[in-house]
Amino acid sequence: MVVGPILARARRNWGFVVVAGACGFAAGIFGYLLFGPSSIIAVLRDAPMLVAGTVMALPFAFGAAAVASLIVSEQRRAQSRLLRAAL
Repeated sequence: MVVGPILARARRNWGFVVVAGACGFAAGIFGYLLFGPSSIIAVLRDAPMLVAGTVMALPFAFGAAAVASLIVSEQRRAQSRLLRAAL
């Protein structure tokens, strides 16, 4: 049965997603404290609009990906429970 190993791997990955999100948050706070808001704003203001928009959108994209991975992991876990109950 091929589904078993795939679901077991998805179940183990939620911890990595949470730790990666926490590390990214800590890195953002560290960068903010190290450089300060004025230098970050100056770099974004001097950058081309496409680059500045991408930098501003990346945290939201990563956050959405982390939440989506947790939801998918939970859906796979529920599907696995249903499959085991059906068998």
